Amino acid sequence: MFSAGVKDLSVGNLGVFKKIRTQNVTSLILTQIRDLIVDGSLKPGERLPSEAMLAKQLDVTRGDVREALSRLELHGVVKTLPQSGTFVTDIGVRALSGIISSMLNLDRDNIISLLNAREFLEEKTSALAAGACGKKDLEELGAIHGQFAEALPKRDPGTDIDMFFHLKIAEFAKNTYLSYFLSLIIPQIFDISWKFGRIDDGRFEKNIEEHFAILEAIRNGNAEEAALGMRRHLERAHAMRLVSITGETKSKRQRTVSARREDKNG
Repeated sequence: MFSAGVKDLSVGNLGVFKKIRTQNVTSLILTQIRDLIVDGSLKPGERLPSEAMLAKQLDVTRGDVREALSRLELHGVVKTLPQSGTFVTDIGVRALSGIISSMLNLDRDNIISLLNAREFLEEKTSALAAGACGKKDLEELGAIHGQFAEALPKRDPGTDIDMFFHLKIAEFAKNTYLSYFLSLIIPQIFDISWKFGRIDDGRFEKNIEEHFAILEAIRNGNAEEAALGMRRHLERAHAMRLVSITGETKSKRQRTVSARREDKNG
């Protein structure tokens, strides 16, 4: 029996409780593969079983296996060779384990870090593209924007074209490493957005306007305007994605973080 004088846990200290998350199937597959690499059951350079065999052994769908392998290949953990199969990249156990662990940590609790990284990198690539784009590059970027705009009357969300526009700007910045990092980040953000739901708020129409402003700045060789246009575009788009993924606005999340710091310091 509890004493009447027992002190309750204060509301301000409820942060000690952590939200319970149910791992999705893809994460569980990635975890198994990482553990098999660490314990030596699966060695760098070895070929993985086929999708069908893995699906049967893991008791999951082939789609689940395909998604997991696609993510692993995107991050350089495995390599698929035509008519040969999928192989574990020979870069060492510690490196492979670290990469997969980082992938597993990219959940919706740290999606903000992913969004911030994208904003930082894409501002830079937009500015660089304004000074590096050649005539053919500009024509290709303009054609991609035209395809994106054409999707509006069809009520096609144009997600693939949207993503392609951003990846092409990164490519035309002529910086291999920036392009590579964004090729890892951007598809993940689009994928996460679809999984957690999207908000139909007229964003598509606004995206077309903002893409055009970025395109014009790059055409005119105006690095400052290109970077500014990209920053405004991503800040707005990411604010809406944050609502759809976490249910929180950016300002609400910042207030929550500030409150936790005050509780910790108090």
